[in-house]
Amino acid sequence: MSLSRLPRVEAIHLLRQVDAELIPLLRSLESEEWQKPAVGHWVVRDVAAHLLDGALRRLSLDRDGHRPPATSHDLGQYSELVDFLNGLNATWVEATQRLSPQVITDLLEIVNPEVADYLESLDPEGEAAFPVSWAGESATRVWMDIAREFTERWHHQQQIREAVGAPWLADRHYVEALLATFVRALPRSYGEVDAREGATLLIEITDFDGLSWVLERRANEWQLGPQTADAEPDASIRLFSETAWRLFIKGIGPEAARKAATISGDERLTRPFFDTLAVMA
Repeated sequence: MSLSRLPRVEAIHLLRQVDAELIPLLRSLESEEWQKPAVGHWVVRDVAAHLLDGALRRLSLDRDGHRPPATSHDLGQYSELVDFLNGLNATWVEATQRLSPQVITDLLEIVNPEVADYLESLDPEGEAAFPVSWAGESATRVWMDIAREFTERWHHQQQIREAVGAPWLADRHYVEALLATFVRALPRSYGEVDAREGATLLIEITDFDGLSWVLERRANEWQLGPQTADAEPDASIRLFSETAWRLFIKGIGPEAARKAATISGDERLTRPFFDTLAVMA
């Protein structure tokens, strides 16, 4: 599957910026704010602990080549991979109940720069240690893996910010990179959708000028590219950036996203968009 005809997302500098926003946020929290509901059954401290888990795993698995005990899950099957990762997340969050918020914050302040140092040392066009499965990739370039890492750090910090009433990181340079990464889930989402050669779907983010993509049927597969001045698309979806990123991370349901979007054209080409996820779920 050809993932896209788009330029790569440059996100390593954004990773450091998002990390730099996280530590003062966590240090500003009162004790009761660490217990505020954040996402699902997780409270703020659980989300912060999950961020720590991701950083430690990145250093252990990628940088240091550590391999944990074998699992009975078939990690080649998407659903089993999701179950396996959910289990890892749950056991870590349970174990870190023994850690204070200060310890979690101190550890994040130490390990996040180490992760950035490691990722900066890699060839962006080299092959990442693990593929980005939600994008349908069996092999992933390092730059895409870094972009995925950035989206993880951004959206989990956003969950914390929403829980405690802090402003979210809404600057264009964050949101543009975030959505430019998330939309790379679309070719996989449309993999089973049959359409005529040349059929096109336009996706446009209405609150950011020039932020749009075209999904096109070419040679029996779907390719993602930039919007061009060619003929009118067969279908279009226009929506706010907040609706888009919430949809891709399960922060809003498909029906709510449909109601918030402006949709036109062939429904067969618009429906799968609202079932697309850019997280392992």
